[in-house]
Amino acid sequence: MLRFLYKRCTQNILTNKIYIRYINMSGRQRHKYTDKEYGVNRQWELTRLGIEQLQRPRPGFEFTIMSYNILAQNLLEDNKYLYRESPQQVLDWKYRSEKLLQEIQALNAEILCLQEVNKQHYTVFLEPKLKQLGYNGVYVKRTGDKLDGCATFYKREKFTLEQSVSVPYYKSNYSLLDRDNVGLVVKLRPHKHPYSEEDSICVANTHLLFNPRRGDIKLGQAMCLLAEIDKVAKTNRNHRCQVLMCGDFNATPFSDLYKFMVQGFLRYEGLLTRTISGQREGQYGKDNYLSRDFFPSDVNISDQCQHIESENKHAARRSHHQENYGHRSNPAVSQSSGCIWHKLNLVSTYRHTIERLGHYEREVTTQHSADACTVDYIFYSVQHRNVHTRRNKHTTSNVMEDKLRLLGRWGLMSSREIQELGNLPNQYNPSDHLPLLVKMMLI
Repeated sequence: MLRFLYKRCTQNILTNKIYIRYINMSGRQRHKYTDKEYGVNRQWELTRLGIEQLQRPRPGFEFTIMSYNILAQNLLEDNKYLYRESPQQVLDWKYRSEKLLQEIQALNAEILCLQEVNKQHYTVFLEPKLKQLGYNGVYVKRTGDKLDGCATFYKREKFTLEQSVSVPYYKSNYSLLDRDNVGLVVKLRPHKHPYSEEDSICVANTHLLFNPRRGDIKLGQAMCLLAEIDKVAKTNRNHRCQVLMCGDFNATPFSDLYKFMVQGFLRYEGLLTRTISGQREGQYGKDNYLSRDFFPSDVNISDQCQHIESENKHAARRSHHQENYGHRSNPAVSQSSGCIWHKLNLVSTYRHTIERLGHYEREVTTQHSADACTVDYIFYSVQHRNVHTRRNKHTTSNVMEDKLRLLGRWGLMSSREIQELGNLPNQYNPSDHLPLLVKMMLI
């Protein structure tokens, strides 16, 4: 007689149908579903806490957050060779915009982190349409003559905007930081009772450089973003509020850049720049290696990925406290040490292999005529985690969550499944990326 550990309730968000799947003791799924009307094969993958919350709800502030590269129309037009397998109809902005709005409305996330948002389309279409759906938005355009940027929306009934900071990565006179990519960091106050300052949520949204051979630039841009997150997330009592970092990082799950995000440490000196992001296009090309001083010291960001001015203030305060109590002061702020690190304790909300397929196939977040891979992520901060590296694969274990808890993720598809529907964009998916969606709880 087959015994069941638990039953899992999953919802197809696009059709609002509820499906019950029983999971036996070996973890094998007895029932699967595919909604061919929408062409999706995605379902909720609940964490242990998510299952407990479904069965025995306990108090907490629940919300969903989406990260989605929506494919700016101007970039689509400039790179049509990537979408030669897509019918012309699905490439038109009028068709795509309607599909995007339907998708956003159906998924109904409380926080939206969008990349490749055309400035005109944000002003004329997205901002007014989403305002009608209860969202407020913040936008930052890429610098220079670029037409797109990043937009972060939040539900007015769930959050209040406390702070918004644009993070342009372009710095004149520095060849490492001469690209027009940007980041956007917002601090949201949840409508949660009781509320403390540590309950605020720092949400970062970014789109790093694509160029697979310039991992040095991507690493520099990541350092700039992490420094701004560190600054915004600090509270008046020198604690950090909860952190969510979303976006298109143009790096694969087993790359040095990804490792830096989840491990919080990277020895960069001597790394081959074209392999740092792990993209297939970077396998060949000129061999350039990172030197100790690859990041310009004049930008005033330390190897700890903190703004040096604010870091010195905190270090001086700690030093004064330690001297008063007979402790040795901390060492000076370091730059160009050959290593970089950060203190955000980030964990990916996705596992990068597909649960419903037995973890034998990799998740894909973007697929077109030239490539299929994972480059989009939603990271969140925890108290503690262990990161293991084996055969260039980075796995996270022993995660001890903080006040921010992961309840579930909307599972992704494999390259094979996407190919069956047609490479992106297609009649079901209006972008060349898939939206990432996770459910969180703030306790």
